[in-house]
Amino acid sequence: MGNLANQQANTILSTQHIAVGGYSHAGNKAINQDALMAKIPEKQYDLDFKGAIACVADGVSSSEHGQQASHTATTQFILDYYSTPHSWGVKRSACKVLSALNSWLFQQSQASNLPHNGYISTLSSAIFKSNTAHLFHIGDSRIYLIRDEKIRLLTRDHSRKVMSQQQVLTRGLGMDNRLDIDYQTINLKPGDRFLFTTDGVHDVLSHERLFELASAEQPLAKVSQILCEYAQLEGSQDNLTCLLVDILSLPNLTPLEYKTRLLSKAIPPVLNVGQSIDHYKVTHILHSGTRSHVYRVTDEHTQNEYVLKTLSPDAADDTSALTQFANEYWVGNQLSSQHVMKVIAAPKGSPFCYQLYEYLSGTTLRQWMHDHPNPSLTDTRKILESIIKLPVSFSVRIWFIAT
Repeated sequence: MGNLANQQANTILSTQHIAVGGYSHAGNKAINQDALMAKIPEKQYDLDFKGAIACVADGVSSSEHGQQASHTATTQFILDYYSTPHSWGVKRSACKVLSALNSWLFQQSQASNLPHNGYISTLSSAIFKSNTAHLFHIGDSRIYLIRDEKIRLLTRDHSRKVMSQQQVLTRGLGMDNRLDIDYQTINLKPGDRFLFTTDGVHDVLSHERLFELASAEQPLAKVSQILCEYAQLEGSQDNLTCLLVDILSLPNLTPLEYKTRLLSKAIPPVLNVGQSIDHYKVTHILHSGTRSHVYRVTDEHTQNEYVLKTLSPDAADDTSALTQFANEYWVGNQLSSQHVMKVIAAPKGSPFCYQLYEYLSGTTLRQWMHDHPNPSLTDTRKILESIIKLPVSFSVRIWFIAT
């Protein structure tokens, strides 16, 4: 759904996890050369593999083709992105589409033989897939993040002032046959609000004013409209566009997301009895090897006992060990069975790379085998049943990953 009208347009989309609302208006100009568009796939398959997408664009006002450029940028970017193979990652898919789109706009500009009348547009887009936002940015439209009662500008303007103090675009879709795209990823949190604006809004409203207005507890399309109207009241002479995206909840982390987040943390040093990591105090050392260390710990807040596992500091550069460590948690987190030790979520915000498990008292299988060298068939059957039982849901997930 996008802005394809000269005067104004609203867009409202929502699912269980994400909500989108936007508004665009020509302002004091005769033609609206801004555009906004958002899409949340109806099919869960497309949402899982491609994610939801939102973007704004601003056609160059000095060109009579600015409106066509911005509308083409938003509509074709989204349509073509969802047409790329599901086997492609987000970055590869988006960059391939943007490069092709840039080439087409540039060729159209070259065909006009008028340097000042090109098919040039900004584009600021975010693709929300699983627990990650992938940002793609060209030009001087902007993306802000509102989180924890603060607003933060995520993009950098590709523009500069000339002698008249007028802002001149230095990078845009269709400006050159070579495209340089700003790309970054943001780890999402429930409650995040993303604000997309064109320069008609953010050039006249301060960060404080943007935060105040964009944080309102009203329907997102209405909040977007209020932002645009306030910008016009503050003297904006440009087109006005705002788009808001709320992260309502998040699905489980994908294996790649979990690995990326876990392995960005520091591997703790080898611990001794009495030492603590976060608020977990080591009471026993269960295993100490060349690849990992396992401790019995007590939560100093609740006095509950857990098993804490860390990689050995010597494995910090071992890609295989790091990957296996991350996969171990993700696989364990998918299991829910009385026959499998439960994985416990580590404290949010911890700077350390480790894993927590429920503590189970009793004898290990190896010790039991040592104590019962000639077990009865009945006892052996009971133990084997517990070992081989696997939740059906986990079996399905394993099959899905393998295929």
